[in-house]
Amino acid sequence: MPRSVSSAPGRVRPVTISPAKTYAVMAIRMAVLGAFFFVPAGTLRWPEAWALLAIYLTYAGLVTTWLRKHDPALLQERLKGRPLQEGQRGGTGSSWSDS
Repeated sequence: MPRSVSSAPGRVRPVTISPAKTYAVMAIRMAVLGAFFFVPAGTLRWPEAWALLAIYLTYAGLVTTWLRKHDPALLQERLKGRPLQEGQRGGTGSSWSDS
């Protein structure tokens, strides 16, 4: 059963995410990733980069489709593009550097 998001204490509303927004965000991320590969290379003739993009797109599409059906609240959180959780301190991820 899909999760819901609480809009106020004691009230829960179902999560709805438009397919257009979901796949638009995924397309933008793919374009940025492609730019990271091809701009420094100076050419689009790089079969290995195209293969990696195809593998990534397949995986991202499958996960996104699965999350839309099974856990839309998690998908909504992932689409925000924020790597940190609320209250989490930034850093390198190692505990000794965060103290």
